[in-house]
Amino acid sequence: MSLDVGVLAEMFSFLSKLDPRDKLVAASRQTNRQAFIEILCFAEIWIPTANKEKGLDASTATDEQIIDHLENAVRSMDAAEESQPLVYEDNGRRRLPFFSKRKYLQTFAGEYSKKRNMIEAVHFISVEGLVLGGFMEACDEFVLNDSTNTEFCLSERDKHLLGSIWNAARDAGV
Repeated sequence: MSLDVGVLAEMFSFLSKLDPRDKLVAASRQTNRQAFIEILCFAEIWIPTANKEKGLDASTATDEQIIDHLENAVRSMDAAEESQPLVYEDNGRRRLPFFSKRKYLQTFAGEYSKKRNMIEAVHFISVEGLVLGGFMEACDEFVLNDSTNTEFCLSERDKHLLGSIWNAARDAGV
């Protein structure tokens, strides 16, 4: 019995699309850091954006205040011309969270609000991972899927590689 290599390749391609694993998370766990950063640079990621609206105290907010707060936050986000990523402090470190899937962003939003005991409207933007390279000076840590069971903090080596690719792309006018 012989297998047609073309048919086998098509089957593998089809099956890999069915694989529920998160390819960015899987790559982050591999030893080849260059390959991970290259995958990250071209992956679609979600970044929460800084909210100009102050959160509500979760212990005292009424249902009406919560609805008003969320409506105002949506209006201010719609009116904003430019978004900045959310960078928050944790144990003296400035963290920039980013997410490979929306479900992880939703988990983060709940955990972020819970930690702060505030009701927060968390907005997000979808970008290519390469964009992270532009925020090297703004944060100490880049955290993939922050506050989830797949959380991964980029190493100094990862950040160096990301910065190198960012600089090369910027210099090339990309």
